[in-house]
Amino acid sequence: MKKSRRRDKPIKLYSFLGIFLLFFLSVNGLGGCGNVTEKKKVSSSRESKGSTLYVVNAGDGNLLAFDPPQNAANNLQSVLPQGNVSPSRRFPEGMTGPAGIFLDPTTDTLYVANAGQNAILIYENASTLNPSLGLAAATRTISGPNTGLNRPFAVIYRPQNGQLYVANTDDYRILIFDENCPGAPSALDGDIAPCRIISGASTLLDYPRGLALDTGRDILYVSDMGRNAVLAFNNISEPTTQGDVSPSRVITSHADAGQTESMLQLPFGLFIDSADDRLYVVKSGGNLPAIFIYETASLKGNTPAACASNPSLCGVAPERLLTTDFSALPPECNEASAPPECATTQLTNPAGIEVDVARSRIYVANNNNTNNVNVTGGKSTSSTALLVFNLKDADNNDRCAVTVTINSCSIPPDLRIGGDVTGDNETTLTNPVGIAVDMERDLFYLSNPTANNILVFSLEGNMVPSKINSGGNTQLQQPISFFYDSTMDRLYVANFNSTSVIPNTPNITVYDNVSSRFFLNSAPSWTITAPSSSDIQRPRAVYLDRTRGLLIILSGNTTDPKLQIYNIDTIPNFPLDSPPASAATIDLPAPIKTFTTTEGLHRPKAMAVDEGRGLVYIVNDCDANDQANCSSLQPDGNKIVVYNLNDLNLTAPVRTIGGTDTRLNRPFGVFIDTERDILYVTNTGSIGSTINSILAFHDASTTNGNIAPNRVISSPGGAAADEILSTPTAPAVNMDDDRLYLINRGNNSIYIYDSASGRDGALNPDRKIAGSATSLFFLGGPSGDGTDITGALLVDTSRGRERLFVGQPRDPTCPDSSLACVALRGAFLIFSPNGNVPPSRIWSGGGAPFFGPSAIALDGDVLYMASQGDPAVTGDETLSILTEASRVNTDGDPPLSVTIPALNNPAGLFVDPVQDRLYISNTSNDVPLTGTIVVIEGSPFVTGAGTLFSTELAPGDTIRIGTTLFTVSAVGSNTSLTLSAPYTGTTATGIVASRRICINTDPPCNAVLIFDNAGDLAAAAGPVTPDQILSNDALNTPRGLAVDLDRRVLYIANAGGDSVLIFRNLEALNGSVAFDAEIGGLGQPVAVAVDAANELLYVLDQETLEIKVFDQLSTLSGSVLPSPVRVISGGFMVQPSALFLDPQNDLLYVADQGANTVYIFTEASSAEGEAHHTTLAGNTTGLNRPVALSVDTTR
Repeated sequence: MKKSRRRDKPIKLYSFLGIFLLFFLSVNGLGGCGNVTEKKKVSSSRESKGSTLYVVNAGDGNLLAFDPPQNAANNLQSVLPQGNVSPSRRFPEGMTGPAGIFLDPTTDTLYVANAGQNAILIYENASTLNPSLGLAAATRTISGPNTGLNRPFAVIYRPQNGQLYVANTDDYRILIFDENCPGAPSALDGDIAPCRIISGASTLLDYPRGLALDTGRDILYVSDMGRNAVLAFNNISEPTTQGDVSPSRVITSHADAGQTESMLQLPFGLFIDSADDRLYVVKSGGNLPAIFIYETASLKGNTPAACASNPSLCGVAPERLLTTDFSALPPECNEASAPPECATTQLTNPAGIEVDVARSRIYVANNNNTNNVNVTGGKSTSSTALLVFNLKDADNNDRCAVTVTINSCSIPPDLRIGGDVTGDNETTLTNPVGIAVDMERDLFYLSNPTANNILVFSLEGNMVPSKINSGGNTQLQQPISFFYDSTMDRLYVANFNSTSVIPNTPNITVYDNVSSRFFLNSAPSWTITAPSSSDIQRPRAVYLDRTRGLLIILSGNTTDPKLQIYNIDTIPNFPLDSPPASAATIDLPAPIKTFTTTEGLHRPKAMAVDEGRGLVYIVNDCDANDQANCSSLQPDGNKIVVYNLNDLNLTAPVRTIGGTDTRLNRPFGVFIDTERDILYVTNTGSIGSTINSILAFHDASTTNGNIAPNRVISSPGGAAADEILSTPTAPAVNMDDDRLYLINRGNNSIYIYDSASGRDGALNPDRKIAGSATSLFFLGGPSGDGTDITGALLVDTSRGRERLFVGQPRDPTCPDSSLACVALRGAFLIFSPNGNVPPSRIWSGGGAPFFGPSAIALDGDVLYMASQGDPAVTGDETLSILTEASRVNTDGDPPLSVTIPALNNPAGLFVDPVQDRLYISNTSNDVPLTGTIVVIEGSPFVTGAGTLFSTELAPGDTIRIGTTLFTVSAVGSNTSLTLSAPYTGTTATGIVASRRICINTDPPCNAVLIFDNAGDLAAAAGPVTPDQILSNDALNTPRGLAVDLDRRVLYIANAGGDSVLIFRNLEALNGSVAFDAEIGGLGQPVAVAVDAANELLYVLDQETLEIKVFDQLSTLSGSVLPSPVRVISGGFMVQPSALFLDPQNDLLYVADQGANTVYIFTEASSAEGEAHHTTLAGNTTGLNRPVALSVDTTR
């Protein structure tokens, strides 16, 4: 019997820009047609503007729209959807409830376990995917009945052998898809079957949640919430590892109640460091969420048999764990109003985990990110949702080392992304579950299941600076370069306009504790000033050499350039290793060394220091007023001079890079990648072959003379204005990740190039930071006329995340029209994906799918969709209305709902646009029984394997075996039952049977509901009652509906009764009424359509795989067995599920649920046998068990 879980059934109204009803054409979800008043046959050479085909998928709950081409030829073949084509629109977009995600960095491919749609979404070139509207189409999708996906929650891909592992949470199985599976398609795409399945009682799988793959040892680790354990399956890549196999080892919690913080509870995310045999496990349950770290993971735990005999053999404590030690916190942390910092680790309900092994860095998706979540005893936590922990400090010392006993480490995260999601500057994080980190590009991917999207956080896009410092208190004067002292978290700023231009202003401003400081017109912690205005004219660069105890300052412009070097020990009160007691001005003494024009300086622009090798690189600009000759002027201009800090007695550069082969062309910016010994130089020249380019000189520490650069990065021809290099300045490289940043002054942007050490030629930046929200502005020099270029850039990775420090000549708080602001002093900005910041990109999915969609019908541009929900549950049925179906994937208002208590497994829809009436058939349903059965021809006795007859069935219930219905006479046990009549089919084993569900009470099944004034349903203030309910004892699983609008005749596909029932005089019918005619002798009719003008009825018979056409309908009376005048059939149909007739264009559309196909018969009025038809099929179409279709012929 069907379980009753009653609630009111909503009508979902999707309002897209208003309601526009066109009353021209009647359409039926499982069958329908337009009405014409004259009998006619349309010529096959007719012209057509095309129609929109709507198809609803039972497999993924999506509604697909195939719109006709805008500029197609005016003939039928050019406008019909056919072949393996993509739908033009999809609703909702294909991402619902994304959970586990996995990034294959070798191919830049992101795999998403799309739990809400039983699909795996595969996004190739993930780092470049930035959809303008957020709706991201997957490159490939694994979905459909053959896949066996059942709420997939974790996914991991093994690029070495092309195997994809998926954890199903709802049926406790591990699916293994294999590109090299014998006899299977090589592409992981479409409705493909898994190559292997791990399932059964021996596997111990009970709500698997996370996966980790040790590729070196061929071990798959599975976190199992149902057993509070981690299961390890050895030899996971081998073909024999499948079926009901036992895990090789089980890791469970220890039983020491005195160490509750290290007890494994509700394990969630997993990560395995294969090289070090180290397993990271997220403990999401208990009062103390934690990250467990197991050393020698491959030796932990024991076999299931050993665990059963002695549980302590499997109970293992981690060597280390990250959690909050509340006992070490001050008393205020025991109060209910405890501040967020009381939960040191900020872990509340951790879920996903990723580890950067090389950097000893842990990334955690914190699933519960609401404010002040009580973890234990009233102690609160932060709203942070993404946490990053460095297990090593800046000096590479362990912050959480392995000790003799369990080391419980209570360390704060080094980076947080999260905050009040209701704020203007919101992250839009809700409850993130999965996390994947692109270590190379520093991109964070977070799955956001309740919002149906993937969020990407990185330094890119139109992002808001995390901090801005501008205003008079800053004492900034056109910041032109930075130096960051990571040891002290101290930022040095060189002020280009200081002293000589703006008297009594400091040459260098210094800010301490820059990571934690809140900037808003904030004064520097201290300043550095030369004793005389003549000592430092226009400072350009500053560097603190801790190795040699030197302070290095480059200054000057056209005249009087200087490279001045100071001994820190001789600078009075210089606060090298501690902040000054109060804001102070440090007056510089005489430098110990000065290089000027006589030592190689000519219009120097920028400086780079290789502290390890003791080298200073300075770029000299062209020394001529005629830019046309700059590229050939040597040796003074267009060159790089190199000075040796290890020997300050030298009076000249130790090397000079210059000459026409160098391709230097008004060089302005310079950066030395000390790890790779690569020198980057930006050219700002406007004439010549290397204008606006980036030069890269390898082996920079030995490069000398007129030598060509190893690489030249330029812009491709025809590049967009926002992609082209235009006055590139201030290069900076994240040497850990080999990523190049530079200021692109010409369009107020910051360009980003990944894998910088190998980039060459004409190419666009991989990403950029640009847009009004960034507040970036580099145009307009110190005088506001743009003649001088200023702008500073520094990238820092010292605190577990990438931060950009940007200096610019414009104060972003000043209005655009204020020239005084342009010439005022400038500002510095800090960009970092940290704190309450918005994501740089959102891949959205548009909302939850339709649950159990069964039928659709169109009234002009209004689309009705019936959904059955769970067929075993009463109360979750819905009727959804999209009021502008032709614009279904545009942004609209949230769904509105009205209640219809009478809905009970709706299966068919028909809308009458003339009378404004809506017809819905309530059906009974078949729900698969657990396990499989054995039946014997001629015997009423049925035995089961893994069945639950005693709990699922009772005497009198109806079950379906194959295509035949039987009544249960008696239930002997869970594995034996007796039928009321002998089984008439062939003896068989392994059969899946189903039980027929119908409750003929309230709400009624096996009935037809009729609503007058259908257009007003959405405005109903309360529950809506049908104006008529038609019932009849002959109704048995009614499916498709069709109405002859001229004659007011209702046709019902009576699937359970193997017939079509005909009711005339519709308006006068209500309650239990007799049918006027019955067409019997059918197999399993599921859909009907009427050609009123020609008085033809099309019946889709799912059992015989035929479309049967009947005529002379008005003469039929009583129960008859007429022969069809035509039969459309063929071996190409597998499980036809719906049809739609367009008599005006003589087209018949048929959905085939079993073949994921739509057939379109182009001569419907004469089609017979394997008639000519076009086919819409293939992975690109998005068809996934199409169960209903309709066509908008009004546009």
